[in-house]
Amino acid sequence: MQQELSATDGLVNLTTAEIRATLVAKYKASIFPEIARKKIQELARQEKHDYDDDDGQRQCWWKQFCTLTHRSILNMSRDLGYYWLRIVFYSLVALSTGSLEFDIGTSSDSVIARGKVVAFIYGIMIFLSVSGLPFFLDEIKVFKGETLAGYYGEPAYVLSNFLSSLPFTIVISLSSGSIIYSLVKFHPGFSHLLYFCINLFFCISVSEASVFVTASLVSNPLPSMGAAIGVTMLNLMPSNVFRPLPELPKIFWRYPLSYISFAAWGTQGNLKNDMIGLEFDAVVPGEAKIKGEAILQDTYGIDLQYSKWWDVVALFCLLLCYRLLLVIALRCKQRISSPFRRIYPTSGR
Repeated sequence: MQQELSATDGLVNLTTAEIRATLVAKYKASIFPEIARKKIQELARQEKHDYDDDDGQRQCWWKQFCTLTHRSILNMSRDLGYYWLRIVFYSLVALSTGSLEFDIGTSSDSVIARGKVVAFIYGIMIFLSVSGLPFFLDEIKVFKGETLAGYYGEPAYVLSNFLSSLPFTIVISLSSGSIIYSLVKFHPGFSHLLYFCINLFFCISVSEASVFVTASLVSNPLPSMGAAIGVTMLNLMPSNVFRPLPELPKIFWRYPLSYISFAAWGTQGNLKNDMIGLEFDAVVPGEAKIKGEAILQDTYGIDLQYSKWWDVVALFCLLLCYRLLLVIALRCKQRISSPFRRIYPTSGR
């Protein structure tokens, strides 16, 4: 006790600098500097590990995307009903259309007939996209289980689905488009044929994307089929398929529906591709031939201020919008369903 009091009295008599030096010397002589050093090294390693994890996350996303794409291509190629039967159906429709309107010519009667052919092509071709709905609904079931488990996210799935379907959609567009164009004998020239196939490709892709958005929101097969057909009909109605655009009622049908209708942009582009540069016989024999540009403006009410390629650009933008809507719809559906799954877990484990 006496020794402790003397040590305390000794410290009291020291200056602040001397006390600080004494404490530093005792700290360096203890085990605490080594503990602090190890802790700092551990924190530095953890920070580097977090940085490496961020890079690993990017690599992991790419691996998820590649795996999903590979699996989706295998499923689509192995399942006859997913795309192979649709390719056959599209080809049969193309043969039927081509034989029905074989060598349409440039007579006065062919002016209306060409519009009917384009309407028939887009009416049937777009509706055939609904046939892929049951297969997508099956994919949605797998998607929900795997995303809830955290295997991948919505963007990777939507992008892989689109890239997987791309070869099949291109085959459909080139095969059916070439059959129709060669039999009906639209505007001659390879560039016109190529435009026809490109336009058809985007219309089928956008129509398919709109069907998928509907399926992601309505998971029951029968209501989903009805909703998909309804959305497709809404896209077909404000176009030259049923009535010229200038004659549409301004409210709802003309503004805004005709501007977001892929059928409207598709039919406009194809009518321009077919008629611009052609001349048609007059109704009264002996009169001067009628230019295709005049027919487009007077009969179909199509504005010729912008090129036919702007119609393709509009279809491309609609395709991006629908794919983005699909990501949003899947994400919202998952966010809404997740709390209910936690509250009401499935039985039968």
